[in-house]
Amino acid sequence: MKSLRHENIYEDIGEIGPYQIFLFALVSTLAAVPALTGYGFVFIGATPDYRCKIPILQHDTFSIQNQSHYESFVKYMPRTRDRIFNKCNLKVNSSGSEEYAACTEWVYSTEQYDSTLVTEWNLVCSNYHYKGLYLNMHFIGTCGVVLSGILSDRFGRKKIAYILLSLNAIFAVLSAILLNTNSFDLDIKRSLFAILKLLYAFTSNVYSIAITLVIELTGPNRRILASNFVAISFVLISIVLASVAYFLRNFQMLSVFIACVTCLIPTYFWIVPESPRWLILQKRKTEALRILSKISKSNKKPMNFVEEIESLQNSAISLYRTTDEKLEFLELIKFFLKKRLYVFRTFILVINW
Repeated sequence: MKSLRHENIYEDIGEIGPYQIFLFALVSTLAAVPALTGYGFVFIGATPDYRCKIPILQHDTFSIQNQSHYESFVKYMPRTRDRIFNKCNLKVNSSGSEEYAACTEWVYSTEQYDSTLVTEWNLVCSNYHYKGLYLNMHFIGTCGVVLSGILSDRFGRKKIAYILLSLNAIFAVLSAILLNTNSFDLDIKRSLFAILKLLYAFTSNVYSIAITLVIELTGPNRRILASNFVAISFVLISIVLASVAYFLRNFQMLSVFIACVTCLIPTYFWIVPESPRWLILQKRKTEALRILSKISKSNKKPMNFVEEIESLQNSAISLYRTTDEKLEFLELIKFFLKKRLYVFRTFILVINW
């Protein structure tokens, strides 16, 4: 018998085939979640060009409409030492005085966006820190990828992915509702959105689970191809998002679009099976056999791997030691540091990020 490894089974049933490709396509759509969560805010929270609203003009616009408008603009807009108009202060009076006051109203360019979170909530000048807060909350949330990996090892790839997808859909809907409602005070909305950004980002950590799942559904010689399904899907969905944002230049409509797409994914992800490798390690032979049999049938390969699964289940050998001999954290670190190639690859990945 061959060495007892999960990879040997795919040598018998086929490393890649129609059913596996179908599953790769479904799992790859998980890439939509981090793409929409991360890149969606690029458009929703975009900052168009802006300046202070001229106090004597009730219907001031960013674009200069006529000569009278220009003269009022020059009177009230102070210049910096570089002769650039100040965007956050107004002259206290129009007599040429050098006394300035922070403005409380702004006008925005509509050349690229009809409206954004920045223009609606005036996240400029003294309120600019809110945008930085939202970005920081997002990146703090993405650190949850470590926890999602641990949980998927403990409770299963599919189960944790489905929970995260469902929660992400809920937070996407709540974010869209918050951005489209006027029921709350602006300060409350700003604070609530920061909390939602954190939770929204945390529940978007499904990319690594998707990569793990497709890798464990195929043989070792086709794993790069399988993982590229997810990577290419991420790129394509990002392109689609940018294209939609080009036509939906209202941030409220764009938030509704993102929420609808996010809610769609959990409706069909239940079709995706659990990782056979994880099931074998959990000694759930019957479920693993059912999935591997579908793959075998799709690839028109004989089902002669039952004996190997029995051996794998009994010894629980894969990329781990036996279940009774768990690696301690320090042992893992020592093992990692001894492998120069692993250290080098990790360093490259850190630089890329």
